[in-house]
Amino acid sequence: MKLLLCSATIMVFLSCSNSTNQHYTNQGSTSSCLPDSLFAFKNISNSLVAEHFYYGTNNLCYTDSTKKIKLVLFNDTQKKQFIDSIFPYSNEWITGDWQIHFISKQNKIESFTPIIVSAGGTDYSALILILLDSTCHPVSNFILSGGECGDDPVECDFKQSFLNGKQITSYVRSIIDKENLYNADSLLVDSVNYVTEILPNGRFETKKIDSTRYKRRSFIK
Repeated sequence: MKLLLCSATIMVFLSCSNSTNQHYTNQGSTSSCLPDSLFAFKNISNSLVAEHFYYGTNNLCYTDSTKKIKLVLFNDTQKKQFIDSIFPYSNEWITGDWQIHFISKQNKIESFTPIIVSAGGTDYSALILILLDSTCHPVSNFILSGGECGDDPVECDFKQSFLNGKQITSYVRSIIDKENLYNADSLLVDSVNYVTEILPNGRFETKKIDSTRYKRRSFIK
């Protein structure tokens, strides 16, 4: 199944925020690593921006349904240059199967330039943060939202992330009893909060903050 992030509809369970609070880039400026003109956004604060992506004809993707700003698509050379691998996928699989779009260039962290991209391929749809070193080589990556998913998106984990400098807070909601998804009046759900620190070496260190398990009504009858 071909899942594209820009065409996915994501159900949001975060009542604490319903605003993306994003900023568009100055399309004319450049930097020493990547031109700002490749990115529709500058220094986004959360992954909710992906909820507004609009998928048009001919595999074109836009920031929203007005189709005023088109997202720039990676070519094969850029895939090989900026995507080492996204576990458990090899670079060869990513190059051949995925469509990747430039989304946002973030403020520098130490000597690193963080960029955010969207990726969509077979059973995969995600917003990904990539740290680039001073030579534009990818050092590490972090899934901000989405990830690997099967044929039925309802069965997939739900994840959203919020960015604040070196710190990323993430919310993950998982259905535990997926075997009862289509025949239960209520489902068992795990809700987990994480905090991730970007270390001086460019690696990500994630810790679980808290979690809760609850029952909710199934949306499928």
